[in-house]
Amino acid sequence: MQPCLWLDDLFVQAPMRGMGVGTALLKYLAQIAESTNCGRIEWTVNTANAPGIAFYEKQGARILENIRVCRIDGDGIGLLAGKYSLSQ
Repeated sequence: MQPCLWLDDLFVQAPMRGMGVGTALLKYLAQIAESTNCGRIEWTVNTANAPGIAFYEKQGARILENIRVCRIDGDGIGLLAGKYSLSQ
């Protein structure tokens, strides 16, 4: 099994969009992935972000419709960690 490179957040400020900044960042990540034998690069994109989706697809990304983000935060972390129970 190969490692995966996870991109947590890619944001290019509006005045810099269309200038190749996002493409350069993804290209650099691809170079890192290549040099460290990563099998894939993954990240999330909001389904309402049509320009972002179009940009990622232009770069060769496949948008996986059957994948959902899982998140535990706040009280859920405490519950899972056993810090307290639902009855408290």
